[in-house]
Amino acid sequence: MRILIADDHPIVRAGWEQALKDRYTIVHTAGDGQQALDGWLLHRPDLGLIDLRMPGMDGCSAIAAITAADATARLVAVTSFGTEEDVYHALRSGARGFLLKDAPLETIFQCLETVAGGQRFYPDYVMERLSTRLMRAEPTPRETEVLALMAEGLSNKQISTRIGLSVETVKGHVKNLLVKLEAQTRTAAVHQARLQGLLPPSF
Repeated sequence: MRILIADDHPIVRAGWEQALKDRYTIVHTAGDGQQALDGWLLHRPDLGLIDLRMPGMDGCSAIAAITAADATARLVAVTSFGTEEDVYHALRSGARGFLLKDAPLETIFQCLETVAGGQRFYPDYVMERLSTRLMRAEPTPRETEVLALMAEGLSNKQISTRIGLSVETVKGHVKNLLVKLEAQTRTAAVHQARLQGLLPPSF
């Protein structure tokens, strides 16, 4: 099996290479998402191990870009954390497998073989976190619009003027956002929205 490895830490990349070299052929290593994308297009490996947290183009963006360019790409998202949001965004981006960096070597081999064989590999803890994340209601398009204006620092009255709604209606949207984002304050809601990828980077 020909494998691409993407991780921004050289020592971690070296560790992956050391662990896998006896069973697989490492055709490319990358330090960020753009290098991963370029390496994939150049070498067309059988499988990619993509770290989620990298500078510049992060892992989820790299996974999405690779799968957009190659619909047959078989990619495994790798992270040290594995939060609900990590899992949710990795799978939405197109990852066919998910691993924590401290997973046992047997689990890593099982994941690689499963994904390379055309199947998906999500450990039980991943499915638990994903199900928890999916049970949360997503903000509506109007609530997302209000959320973006909240991130700009606008008050309810200013938001109502900007988008042509009554102040009471805006208050209702803000209340719904606080519930959906499990936040106590507007600032906390905006922070949580950024963590969940509900706001573009400019906010």
